[in-house]
Amino acid sequence: MLLAGLLVASGIASAAQFTIACTPSNNISFIGQPPGTTGSGQLTCPSGTAGGFVLPPGGTLGQVTLFYAADYSFGSSSPNTVSTVFQVSNPGIWNGPNVPSGPPVTCTVTGTFTSDPGLCSVPTGANPPFTGAFNTATGANAQNLISNGFTINVTSTLVAGSVSAATYGAYLRFDYSTSVPEPASMLTLGGGLLAFGFMLKRKKRA
Repeated sequence: MLLAGLLVASGIASAAQFTIACTPSNNISFIGQPPGTTGSGQLTCPSGTAGGFVLPPGGTLGQVTLFYAADYSFGSSSPNTVSTVFQVSNPGIWNGPNVPSGPPVTCTVTGTFTSDPGLCSVPTGANPPFTGAFNTATGANAQNLISNGFTINVTSTLVAGSVSAATYGAYLRFDYSTSVPEPASMLTLGGGLLAFGFMLKRKKRA
């Protein structure tokens, strides 16, 4: 009974997230350029470790999500369309569900003075409310991203209209869980330790 009290301590899973921005969030200039003009750039996504992510002892990594963000700046009054394609250097580890076919991912932004990025809206803040285009990595592929970074080649095309620049970025989010002892379990464990100590004390007196 005493041993059961010592061993019954268990925990509940607590979900947590850690977000890393791929760098640099950049732009491709289209100033004075006609429709059909294409420009390119590159993003570097660090490994989880390099980005400051540490999986706590006893923690479990659920999945890693790669979010894509695209927009344009200073559009004309006429309809504008900018298409941005993201091609990761490690396409084999990514899958849907938001982008079922996996990489490459295409973000199409339309609008006039004000753009409508749709799924690829550019998030802001330390923990953006991500709802955009994304791919996920799970299992061994997710674990791989803790120690290995990758790059994303970006190609933007001014399909229609006139804009100052195409902007783009990408973000990694590590979803993991930690084990938090339940209060009842802690009380049981504490009670068991006290009883064990009392028993040892009685044995010494005897």
